[in-house]
Amino acid sequence: MRGQGAAGSWIEGMAAICFFTLCLSQWVLVFGISDQISRHSQDFHQAVILAESVAEVWKAWGTEGVIEKLGFSEEENENSQKERRVYRGIIREEWQAVLEVKNTSAADKNHKDGMWIAQIRIEKGRTIFELEVKKYHRE
Repeated sequence: MRGQGAAGSWIEGMAAICFFTLCLSQWVLVFGISDQISRHSQDFHQAVILAESVAEVWKAWGTEGVIEKLGFSEEENENSQKERRVYRGIIREEWQAVLEVKNTSAADKNHKDGMWIAQIRIEKGRTIFELEVKKYHRE
């Protein structure tokens, strides 16, 4: 009789250890996923702030301000259109911003009046946030 009781308590102890190990693994998994969600959310919010900052500089000073104040450089266009220009800048070591500006209402390519639309993309290995900004420019 004594041997059966010892075996029963040993099995019960092993079941308790397995149960607590399973609970601990799920607890670690939940905290790992929540950390990943938190980091993704933090990246998204930073990307929104960076895109808004680029938009404010572009609306206030135009593409010249983006080049001078933010250190962006103009990319070469394949078809060299004047109504569509692309600027790229490194904001931090892994963060990049891409500003694509196009004039939608100018019939003459050298004419700067009209509605200008800027697409701002914030990237960190992949596109995190995109923002479209419009302004009317009259000379």
